[in-house]
Amino acid sequence: MNLDLHGTVEILRKRGALAGSHLVYRSEFAAREAGHTTVYWKRAQEGQWAISDDGYAAEVFQRKVYGGRQPRVFLVMATCRVWINANAVLHIRDYLKAGKYSATTPNVDWNQRESRLMRTRETVSAYVAMILRDGFADWELLGRVYRSDQKDLGASARRLILRNPAVQRMVHLELAEAVRATGTDEAFVIDGIKDAIEMARKKGDAGTMLKGAAIFGRMLGME
Repeated sequence: MNLDLHGTVEILRKRGALAGSHLVYRSEFAAREAGHTTVYWKRAQEGQWAISDDGYAAEVFQRKVYGGRQPRVFLVMATCRVWINANAVLHIRDYLKAGKYSATTPNVDWNQRESRLMRTRETVSAYVAMILRDGFADWELLGRVYRSDQKDLGASARRLILRNPAVQRMVHLELAEAVRATGTDEAFVIDGIKDAIEMARKKGDAGTMLKGAAIFGRMLGME
């Protein structure tokens, strides 16, 4: 985040459709001086600059209405994503301080937030099914389940499963339940390690199967 002397903040979004640099104004006056149409954030439409409750101005890229009898309005802004309701308060400064520009709240950990999504739960279930059935994971296929919009599907799935602590806990719990349901025991772990060694000889890559065996080992108290 970079600040200048003309009332602007430059932020950098690193991923997604809005990846790149965006300007945020530290006052409505500064935004209007730059020629932008400003409006209070709860009334803001696409293309306008929303004024937050703490006086910042950020560009609105989408305004979506989800609905039924009681429709809900969702704003996608340069600084954040927010639901609009009667009690909602928007402080853009909090998002700037946290450096979380794609979150709906500035204080929620990304790993925790991602672990709550349906796409993540579906990916975890698919991963567990692969480990139980095949003893290894098809990362490209998991990437399509998780986020088919990513350029490197395998890398996206690996990051989710292997680097997200909240998701790893989900994997351990689901595997533990599956182990108890199927009666899997230490023999499965030993067989997994043997298969991994054999795969290493043939393909030079046994990391995935070894990691799956290690997960079973932790659950069964073998590590």
